[in-house]
Amino acid sequence: MKASSVSVLVFAVPWRESHEKCFASIEASDIGKNYTVCRHPEGMHKNDHWRETHLLAAQSETDLVLVLEDDVIVNRHILHNISTWCWPKHKEFRAGWLMNVGAKSGYDEWFDGNEWCCTQGVVYRPSKLGKLVDIAWERMKDGTPWDLAISWAANREGRIRTHVPSLVEHLDHMPSVVGNQPGELRTSRGTFDEKWKRPAHSQHGILDEYGRARSM
Repeated sequence: MKASSVSVLVFAVPWRESHEKCFASIEASDIGKNYTVCRHPEGMHKNDHWRETHLLAAQSETDLVLVLEDDVIVNRHILHNISTWCWPKHKEFRAGWLMNVGAKSGYDEWFDGNEWCCTQGVVYRPSKLGKLVDIAWERMKDGTPWDLAISWAANREGRIRTHVPSLVEHLDHMPSVVGNQPGELRTSRGTFDEKWKRPAHSQHGILDEYGRARSM
């Protein structure tokens, strides 16, 4: 399977103090300094900033784009693990959640639901992202938070795949932009593995020629 090219954007809020730890974690990973920080312009509504960041991500010329929030730490091999992840090549894939809250199955799964929170680290196909943003934007006009809106859009247009183990961890002690309170549900609940690297010949999640998962 040919590895996918990946670009990285960070959705950043100036007043949060998590940047130093977040950026240090990113630069200690195989991303290095090859990422774009989209800082919240003064006076812009948080939803407009979210929309502009994701529309910029949709213009990426890589196979995949990773959008990180600025209050995370990341897996040391995150680019390798994304670029060798087979599921973004699946025809139904619209988004890949890298913080898999409380995963118990031990393997990647399709998300079974309509809306999901925890957009601390999400992988998209740039070619599909613009439409997802448009659909989510309409949903946000009634007050729906962006994480629920974009997950609803992704499930409407295709499906969300969850990654195991989690490749990002939320710094839950940082203030939430949308007013959420700290709690276990806003973390990976023990599924984050900072050092995990996908084996070169792993059959885990590999698709056959018909897009079906091969048995392990």
